[in-house]
Amino acid sequence: MKREWREIARGDTRAQWAGFYVTINSKGTIVLNRAAYERLGSPTAFHLLYDSANNTIGLKPTSSAMRNAYPAHTSGRHGGRKVSAYRLVTECSSTSTKPSSSPTPRSIPTVS
Repeated sequence: MKREWREIARGDTRAQWAGFYVTINSKGTIVLNRAAYERLGSPTAFHLLYDSANNTIGLKPTSSAMRNAYPAHTSGRHGGRKVSAYRLVTECSSTSTKPSSSPTPRSIPTVS
């Protein structure tokens, strides 16, 4: 039997998880992949922000010693982090805290 192999080009597209990825589930757990976590400066904790006018959730890098700081716990073995933000779900019941079946990717702004 003669095989007719053909080489499949790799292309210039990045892997799915190489970009920034942040998600929140219905229990308020916010998960950041390593790329997003490092882009935010690899903080030990975050201040959790909510803008009701624009229905937007924000994470502001901070020290775990600061008041109202939510610690960033290790998530998985590839450098991701998770933030337990159940209080956000209970106090700000909004559509942004409910997981979407088709999330829209958004860029993570640089923090200065």
